[in-house]
Amino acid sequence: MWWLMTRWTRSQYTAISQNSLLTEDDPEIGDALKEGREREVRRKWQIKPAMKCNFSGVLILVAGAALLIALTIQCTIWYLLSRGMPGLRPTEFSPLYRLFNNIHYEIATIRTGHLATADAPDHIYRQPQSVEVHDAWVNLTDTAIFPITRNEVIRLGKDPDYAVKAPEEWGWPKDSYLASLEVFHHLHCLDVLRRNLLHHYHVYWGVRFGFSPNLVWTWHLTHCLDILRQHLMCNADTAMFIYSYVEGQTEPQGDFTVQKKCINFDQIHEWNYKKRQDNLLHSHEPPWRSRVAPIKELPPAPGVPRITNETVYVDYGDGLSVPTGVIPGLEGKEYCLGEIGEYT
Repeated sequence: MWWLMTRWTRSQYTAISQNSLLTEDDPEIGDALKEGREREVRRKWQIKPAMKCNFSGVLILVAGAALLIALTIQCTIWYLLSRGMPGLRPTEFSPLYRLFNNIHYEIATIRTGHLATADAPDHIYRQPQSVEVHDAWVNLTDTAIFPITRNEVIRLGKDPDYAVKAPEEWGWPKDSYLASLEVFHHLHCLDVLRRNLLHHYHVYWGVRFGFSPNLVWTWHLTHCLDILRQHLMCNADTAMFIYSYVEGQTEPQGDFTVQKKCINFDQIHEWNYKKRQDNLLHSHEPPWRSRVAPIKELPPAPGVPRITNETVYVDYGDGLSVPTGVIPGLEGKEYCLGEIGEYT
């Protein structure tokens, strides 16, 4: 830092001994007295600034500022992680970041097409049931078991005494415990749902459609199932569960009771309900399209029959409706049981 150093100086006077102080007629004395009077006229404080560079001060100041910034950032991170704040996505402890220290994130597109298209990399999950579809789901949900340490079991909120240890003959590190990723458990549950979609089918749709749902409703179910799959994979849960022995069971069982930091869903639900009440949108009241500003239209997905303004809907309440009119692309095909004009 540059420091402004001010130097104060005074006028200097020549001392004259009393023995020499006789008269101004004396040349020496006259000159001395004359010079003294001139100095006395100018007698005042004079300021002479001087600039000096204090490099030690610069280094100390920079180091102090850097330390203060680092401490501020560290304290802020600690506060946010310990207390949390609105909008901050919390994360729970997971040994995955030790086992797999090069996790990448990327922007993914959640596709909403109702039918499978060959150009989609995961189109197999939107195809009708077949051996290939079954094998794809088995491959997707196959859960791996890997070792975690005793301390990691404790940090997961579990008692190591109830966690299954890996056999020594497996060659894993000493005191290793069995663990798996939650995301594959979630996908497994989704596959169970996929395999049992007819569990309550007769309660809702069996009366109208028998045991063969119409094609449009099948598309709807496939769409919902695949959207869930994509979101579960996009937001893969990196929490872990352990394995324990249960009384009366001979095989280790997964302990799916895990500790997680969760968003306050009640707040989200209340907010959503309030928005619904504040912004009631009666989209089924004609003419709906005439009440919105003109916008560009997307072309229909390849191979997907279009649902147009000529399509007639049957409203079953609770936001569920099934088209019963003739859908372009499906002329002559039985896509809905019963008489087409029954509900028109």
